[in-house]
Amino acid sequence: MTKFPSLETMNPYEWVEAMRVFREELVDDAASILDVRTRPVHAAPALQELLDRYQRLDTNAQFSEEMADGEHTIEVRDFDDALVFWVYPTQEYESLVYTRYDYWWFDHRGLGPRTRRRHEIHCAAIMRVVELLPWANDDDLLELAAIEMGSRAGE
Repeated sequence: MTKFPSLETMNPYEWVEAMRVFREELVDDAASILDVRTRPVHAAPALQELLDRYQRLDTNAQFSEEMADGEHTIEVRDFDDALVFWVYPTQEYESLVYTRYDYWWFDHRGLGPRTRRRHEIHCAAIMRVVELLPWANDDDLLELAAIEMGSRAGE
């Protein structure tokens, strides 16, 4: 996976593009876990480990005590037959279940028989989950870049 981009050392709008690439790689890695792990009890720890490595960094690619203390993090829980992704501090969540069509989705109906590859379906599901984090949401990324541009212009 690409190194977490630093807003401090990059042009803010290049940083936004780098964060989008980073997000796509994170989503791809998480979807790869879902591709091979069909039970919540097996998928949850692997997904949590992946998310923990990256959600504890700040916009300058530095380890952040604030982030490590649970500021804007996702906790992955194994809940019966579902994976539940709790986002802190907002308390938003998404749940994924393994469908009868052999892929993870937001409900048991899924999208019906697979019309896309399983990996693409998993990428779409995980993207919806990670966009609940500020560093993975386009609106927040653009806002952070604009704030940084404004602060640099004021120096």
